[in-house]
Amino acid sequence: MSPWDILGIEPTDEIASIKRAYAKKIKIHHPEDDPEGYQRLREAYDLVIKQQKKGERNRSVPIILEETVTVHNLETVPNDIYYPSPFLLDNWDNSFDEKEDPVDEFLTEVKNLYGDFPSRIDIERWEELLNSDILWNIELKTKISVRLLRFFQDHSYLPKNIWELIEASFNWNEEFQEHDISEEISDEFIAYYQLQIYKYNPSLSYFYLKNVENIDYDAFLYYREKMLASLMLDDFEDAEEWFQKAYTIFEDDPDLLRLYGGLCYRTGRYEEAVQVFRKCLEINPDDLDARFSFANVLYYMKDTDESAVQCEKILSSHPRHIDILHLYGKNLFSKGELNKSREIFKRLEKKTPNDIEVITYLASIHAQMANEKKKKIKENKYPDLNELKKELYKPNFIQKILLFLSLNIRVKVIFLTILSIILWNKFYEMISIHPLLFIFGTFLFLLIRHFEFFSLITPSEWLMFGLLMLTILSLLKELKKAYRAVRY
Repeated sequence: MSPWDILGIEPTDEIASIKRAYAKKIKIHHPEDDPEGYQRLREAYDLVIKQQKKGERNRSVPIILEETVTVHNLETVPNDIYYPSPFLLDNWDNSFDEKEDPVDEFLTEVKNLYGDFPSRIDIERWEELLNSDILWNIELKTKISVRLLRFFQDHSYLPKNIWELIEASFNWNEEFQEHDISEEISDEFIAYYQLQIYKYNPSLSYFYLKNVENIDYDAFLYYREKMLASLMLDDFEDAEEWFQKAYTIFEDDPDLLRLYGGLCYRTGRYEEAVQVFRKCLEINPDDLDARFSFANVLYYMKDTDESAVQCEKILSSHPRHIDILHLYGKNLFSKGELNKSREIFKRLEKKTPNDIEVITYLASIHAQMANEKKKKIKENKYPDLNELKKELYKPNFIQKILLFLSLNIRVKVIFLTILSIILWNKFYEMISIHPLLFIFGTFLFLLIRHFEFFSLITPSEWLMFGLLMLTILSLLKELKKAYRAVRY
């Protein structure tokens, strides 16, 4: 059987195709479940890869990995014939055995890549490294995984996309959850790592450091991370201190400036916040968070014109952004552009029908429109007054009855009504007094704690009474729901 047969593919020069075939087969011949099958698969893979790299593959002479040769008459066999051993191990030139320690060499490459900052944030360099042949060896990959974790615990400043690539290669998060990782790994690093690979967690950018030279990158990144952590804990004094340290190293990082603008806003330094956000947006005009924060500060300072302009810039590329629509609607309302503001809040009402702020603003807008309509300031400027009344005022008594009869007399209500009448008649036949007097007497005797009365009533009468009360209460509950549905 040739190595290509074991891999399940036709002979090819493409190493990527060979690796894909190996990855597919290893799921079938797992080392723990089928060690012999895995051994054959691994040997076939190593042999083919070695030949591809040396350019010595010869398809015309198939390589035999495992073959039983039966010789019936040794005298007829030529002396110069060659019988291959089952796995040809004696002739292999294993690349891993040539090296003193391939794990150390791999870690050295990682350290060199991390030490050169432009390379550190280049995902293509990491993809090339993590596609090394050594990681196809399960035993070596396990050793690398443990040592790599220890390295990253002290060298953890990488972009989010590279953390995601590392997670795809080593599946550390799954091992963290199953507690299969060495105790040397700190809980703080585990929490930090899980935050980096969390799909919806925004990350700080490394892009603007790429072309900066002669700075202490790790110190800057450390101070920036500490500032973010302090802001999350509302420790503004520490956040200010960490910002000053980071800013001393590098002044033009938009993420750092955005964090500081937020700090200024939360500590009441609005003018300074405006200046910081302006500088941040000059460096990175596409920073959505910075522009939104900038618009918020301007709105708080009652600069609604500029705030609305910033909102419009965001909405041009993110027209469904709910928070921006909120802020834009409030700016339009403050500017007196009631029609536009009403349109924005009506859109928000469809998206978030239970939003109290949206309902409140719509009520205020309608009230102002109604007052201006009554004063006849401008003809046909606003919607018709009757249309506004439908949204603003409750229906009258007759309208409520019509709505109740037309929309809310449901099958359940009709059924409970009929059942109540039937049970009432049955109960009336079972007892000697009127049901209303019986109910009144029951509550009266309960009130005066005179329990001898209850011994005169049979269990069947009590059962009928309970069913009647339950049906009436259910009917009242349904009617209450119907009433609430037509109140407004």
